[in-house]
Amino acid sequence: MRVVLRLGAAAGSVLLAGLLAGCPMTASGGTGECDTDRDCVTSVCARDHLCYPASSVREVRVTWTVRGMVANSQTCAGSQDLQIAFYNNNAGDDALGFAPVPCMIGQFLIDKLPTSYTEVELGRQGSFPDRKSIGSTNVVEFDLR
Repeated sequence: MRVVLRLGAAAGSVLLAGLLAGCPMTASGGTGECDTDRDCVTSVCARDHLCYPASSVREVRVTWTVRGMVANSQTCAGSQDLQIAFYNNNAGDDALGFAPVPCMIGQFLIDKLPTSYTEVELGRQGSFPDRKSIGSTNVVEFDLR
């Protein structure tokens, strides 16, 4: 699985300024860059590679069916690979995306997702994805058409 982080021009400028200051920050509240929890001292290293208090991250599970049927090798024959992206509601922060995501597994689990990421987008690679809000259950269900 490959992580794709896209930075817009504004976010890139903020990141560069933060790096030069020695303590990168984002509008979403993450402080300090990290690769593991050990890099964060009293916080956790979230999937966007920034440190957050443990209370500011969550596990989110995205599930999908294909035309109302369980995702498997037959129902996913026309769309082997999907792409998924989580969107932050803070201006200047970009999506946290993953591709390829195998269709036939029928679910995608992400732990340590900052709570500022409030929407998820799922779709076939190269097509128009569907977007939904992440609710209080932290489970988002899609039906691919």
